[in-house]
Amino acid sequence: MSNPKNQHTIPKCYLKQFVDPNIPANFGPCVWIFERESKKGKRQNIRSVLTETDIYTFQGDYSIERTLAQIESDYATIFEKKIKNKLPLDPQEHLVFCAFVAAMLQRTLKQKENIERFMDQVIGHAKQMEMAHGAPPKTSLEWGKEKNDAHKLSVM
Repeated sequence: MSNPKNQHTIPKCYLKQFVDPNIPANFGPCVWIFERESKKGKRQNIRSVLTETDIYTFQGDYSIERTLAQIESDYATIFEKKIKNKLPLDPQEHLVFCAFVAAMLQRTLKQKENIERFMDQVIGHAKQMEMAHGAPPKTSLEWGKEKNDAHKLSVM
């Protein structure tokens, strides 16, 4: 299996529910993406929309992306069989549904920005404490390195 470098911040199984039915089949499943400022829309294939390169790749390891793909696959099956048909979920399906929702909340670019902003605050406080105590910038530098993977670790 090849490494999934092009990783969705919003999974295809979710985007599929927003596919424009009026687009010819030879274009593949497409959704409309609108720019916030201009409100101008364009259609994009769900294969390539809302993706980032290696956003969940942790130190060359694709385990997070593969785990998310498994959760998405399990959710898609439950959606088609039960949720779409408004049938009750058994405890295992409920667990999968909860894992999918939790992952959806955590994996967005906005959440990544929030985590990075929080990390910037922590680093700033560490720098202030180091300066106030005449300490070398050890802790702030360590936190700076951790910031790069904070979002990935939170998804995990």
